[in-house]
Amino acid sequence: MSEDPRLKLWVVYKHPRDFPPGKWVARAWRNDDSTDEVLVADGLEELRGMLFEREPFLACIARSPGDDPVIVEVWL
Repeated sequence: MSEDPRLKLWVVYKHPRDFPPGKWVARAWRNDDSTDEVLVADGLEELRGMLFEREPFLACIARSPGDDPVIVEVWL
């Protein structure tokens, strides 16, 4: 079985509406398609720790001004 060749990135959200209040969420995307891979934490540092534990060689990209306000950062 071959690895999915599409670019994988993680989008970090602060308190998205589709999760319990106060939660931080990282959702994996492949190109423009969301996946079922989701990490949920009580804080940003905890969530970052979970990301690095799962994929230790990620690099952070700041959010773009036009992004949805709940988007905090993106990790590639």
